[in-house]
Amino acid sequence: MLVNRAKKYLKGFIRPGKYILYVFFASIVFAACIEKFDPNLSDYDNLLVIQGSIIKNDSLQTVEISRSSPMKDPQIIPVTGCYVVAEDKLGNEFVYRESNKSGEYYVHIPEEYMNYNSEFRLHVVTSDKKRYVSDYDAILESSPIDSIYFEESSYQSSSEYFPNGLQFFADLKAPDENTKNYRWLLQETYEYHSPYTIGAIYAKHLDSIFSPYAAAENFPEVKIPAPLDTLTKCWVISNVKGLYSASTQNLMTNQKKKIPLNYIDETNPKLNIRYSLLVKQYALTESSYEYWNRNKVESSESGGLYQTQPSQSKSNFRNTEDPDEVVLGYFYASSYTEKRIFYDGPFHVPSYSFYHCRPDTFDVLFHDRDFVKLFDIDENPMKVLWATADDVCFNCTLYLGTNVKPEYW
Repeated sequence: MLVNRAKKYLKGFIRPGKYILYVFFASIVFAACIEKFDPNLSDYDNLLVIQGSIIKNDSLQTVEISRSSPMKDPQIIPVTGCYVVAEDKLGNEFVYRESNKSGEYYVHIPEEYMNYNSEFRLHVVTSDKKRYVSDYDAILESSPIDSIYFEESSYQSSSEYFPNGLQFFADLKAPDENTKNYRWLLQETYEYHSPYTIGAIYAKHLDSIFSPYAAAENFPEVKIPAPLDTLTKCWVISNVKGLYSASTQNLMTNQKKKIPLNYIDETNPKLNIRYSLLVKQYALTESSYEYWNRNKVESSESGGLYQTQPSQSKSNFRNTEDPDEVVLGYFYASSYTEKRIFYDGPFHVPSYSFYHCRPDTFDVLFHDRDFVKLFDIDENPMKVLWATADDVCFNCTLYLGTNVKPEYW
């Protein structure tokens, strides 16, 4: 009887439960139909990659040669021991030398050969005697940069949203007879400070705290930047990642406004003190523009379910003995004009520092380091209370930059 009562009690739970089971099993079936998309890009592994250019007014022309690596394990695989020659249409040849950086080759081409409309191509012979040659490309005259400016705006992509930041733009205004195809390369400089200033250094073997305000000759073993602390202010100079290109081919005039360059969101400490952007505007032939613009489109669209799949833009290099071999990279010629812009921060409220520094209490008797940098954490001028932190919190050169101030700063 007890068993029958238990069955009757459970019966009310089993019936509705079967619908839950249906949903559960259906979800398993549908999940089994979804397979991870893993594009087969093995055909692009271990291919020769040649990236080179001839730029008017550059002191050295460089070429980088490497091998492509798998998408799942991206890395730079330099190719050394190559014979590299640039040739113009007049038959002049310029032989490159291999630099100390593996896979990089350089040459100086005198300015008398770097005239507008001069055409160059590149020859490469690898150590296994394979020969490659590029198409000719011409040096076109670049127009002066009309203007560089920034606007405060929000930025949103398919995966990220930043409520505010600075969007940089370029305006193009060129004579109609000049080239209508351009590319921009960006270099940024920003100033940053170490969170703490060295107020003193504790020397354990001297059993003393040495202040930079004291006479240095009294403590020759302790090295302190002169006159006081020169390690608090640093600058970083680096190239901005990204592809920036535009054309006026389909416009009535050779002008275009608000060409978007880089964007910096408000959480980036680069905007805390001072930021500078150097913009170089390169004039491109139609074939060169198509290559760089195609790269820009592919890099911005690949990655989504309904977007373009990863691919490789067509190179202008070919194997002279095996035209079917796939070669990556590109060679182009150009000239450029440049302009610099400054932004003085902070951007609204200063964002966090590049470091994450927490002050720690300092005890002379129990500290186990020979030299310890200290800073005063007490605002009372009649009292000194020392604290310490990691060296990177005092020495800005231990991060990314240098304490050598740029000439244009």
